[in-house]
Amino acid sequence: MTHEKLSPEAQAVWNELDEGTKKTIQKENPFRQERNAAICALRTRGVKIPVLRKITGLGRQQLGKIVPTKKRTQGSFPDRTDRALNDLKTLFEDFLNSASTVINSLQEKGGGK
Repeated sequence: MTHEKLSPEAQAVWNELDEGTKKTIQKENPFRQERNAAICALRTRGVKIPVLRKITGLGRQQLGKIVPTKKRTQGSFPDRTDRALNDLKTLFEDFLNSASTVINSLQEKGGGK
């Protein structure tokens, strides 16, 4: 793959890679698991997605399936789950308080034994 159109940042990453890694990360590599593992390793080392797009020849969606994005890795899903659980807990506590108030009110009026 020719890399004349690389940005300075992408060119710097490309120059640091050994020949084996350069071949492994290419879109045309038929061994997808090896390719994807090498791409994930680069991402873990801090290589940005736009740079990976340039040096691998893969599109944004393809890379999104290979490497986790910030939204998935920084806990956006667990954060939403935690918020939802807290909301449910608050709702349940409010329900219990309301039910308790109604029961106490009925008992005071002599309706409960």
